[in-house]
Formats: sequence, structure tokens, C-alpha cells
Amino acid sequence: MLLERARSAEVVRMLDFLAERRRSREACVVATVVRATEAGRLALGGRVLVAHPGAVGQGDPMLASAVASAAQQCFAECRSRLLRMDEADVFVEWIGPPLRLFVFGSGHDVVPLVSMAGMLGWQVTVADVRAERVAMPDLPPTCQVVTL
Repeated sequence: MLLERARSAEVVRMLDFLAERRRSREACVVATVVRATEAGRLALGGRVLVAHPGAVGQGDPMLASAVASAAQQCFAECRSRLLRMDEADVFVEWIGPPLRLFVFGSGHDVVPLVSMAGMLGWQVTVADVRAERVAMPDLPPTCQVVTL
């Protein structure tokens, strides 16, 4: 786990980028330098944001060119990787879109299930044939409700 202050403009830019990717329900890649040599050209903590396969990374141009191939592999494999280079190690992280959960029926167990899924950032849809059951007031506002 990497903890850093969220006051820097770079971190705020990354959080905005991630929020936009989440809203658009699209995967992205974030490459972060986690080890750098003193003689190397890449700075520890340097970061590149890649919006989609084939896109040029936003951020340090030198880092973007160094991780371009690894970023494409992350998109293709839907998984993260550690890129080891002579002058630096870069964690190339694949961040998938939010998962979708469809719940059919609105029994007593739906509210806790939907609440937990919402805490995980999942997109939740509850469907039932009984309109009065689907309009449950305890469901989170982010939950989509459908009457079949």
C-alpha cells in the first residue's frame, strides 16, 4: 500500500482521472515509479496515467515511453505487473471498471447485500416483479431499481 498526501496537484490530477474513468466505466492503467537509482532519469513517485489501450500516457514523457509496452500488456491481460528496469522499478497497475451486480428479487437479504456492494463501489441493479417490493426505502440511492 502506498500512502501519500493528496494535496499535491499531481495526486489531485490522478484522483480526478480515476474518478472520470470510473464514471465512464472504463479500465485504465496507472504506472508509478516505486524504486529509482540516483543516477537514473526517472524520479521516485513519478507517475503516468493511461486512459485506454493505445493511448499516450499523461505525465512524465520519459516514463510514458518506458512503460508503454507494459501498459498495453496490462490492458490485454487485465492485470497489473512490476516492470523492472536497470534504473528503476515501475508498478504498472491495471484498474478495472466497477463491477456490476444484478439482484433478482427483493427479499429481506437484499438491503445488506446491496449496501455492501455499494461500499465496494459496484454498480447495483435490483429487479423484481412486485413493484411495491422494489421501491424499498432502505436501498442506497446509487442502486438502480427495475420492475420486471
